Amino acid sequence: ADKMQRVESMRKACSPEACTGKGWKKFDLESLTLWRCWDDKTGNLKLVMQWESPGSLQQMVASLRDSDVCEAAWDGGCWEMQNQQCGGATLARWLQKDPFSGKKTEVMLDRVLCDCLDDENQPCWVLLERAPQIEGFETFAGQWGGFNIKSVPEGYTRAIAAESGRVCESVGEDKCRCTMVIDFKIPSFVRWLLTDSLLQLGVSKMSKATGASWEKIISGWSDLGFDDRMRENKAFYDPVIERIKTHLEKQKTHGS
Repeated sequence: ADKMQRVESMRKACSPEACTGKGWKKFDLESLTLWRCWDDKTGNLKLVMQWESPGSLQQMVASLRDSDVCEAAWDGGCWEMQNQQCGGATLARWLQKDPFSGKKTEVMLDRVLCDCLDDENQPCWVLLERAPQIEGFETFAGQWGGFNIKSVPEGYTRAIAAESGRVCESVGEDKCRCTMVIDFKIPSFVRWLLTDSLLQLGVSKMSKATGASWEKIISGWSDLGFDDRMRENKAFYDPVIERIKTHLEKQKTHGS
């Protein structure tokens, strides 16, 4: 029940209608549409981004479930990527520099991918992600359910990621529309410096870098090792591929 509530909340949060209330602003950038809102109570910055990108829906699902396969394509933007699978969930972990402070950071996300292709209004896959819900997670090490969480590497700070996620829709066999929601905890000294102009500049720069890496992932799909990983995890991927194939056939029939 909790998962379904989270899925519905994420789908609502990813809808453009959710970005029309008080405090929201919309920006049409070169490669995506951006909505932003500052939360007066928490000081957090909420972003909703929507874009279309090359690649099939099954490639999108695989890149989120087995993101560690992509490491070489990110050109040093993140490193020591590791993924663990248990009970339909993924624990994704990597190291990076914090985009605002520049500090060395460990990111760890509890990810759940949900098949919503049967929804008539918006057939899609939904990603839910957040930091593991563990008291004292900043310094936690040990067993968490079926996952093994190691100590924070020396010199790094573990990020506590708020609930975020995305909705991925197929707009053809080799193209997807993605809508992503993310909350940033912005340091107070940065809050007053982060104008809308700077925000647009930063998001545009990030989008171009991410887009370039994504094109490398798609063009080098097999060489990176995705085909091998999907064969090794055929119990998960075979039904996913079949479901998406059926959806695309239905989409073609209705579109003709």
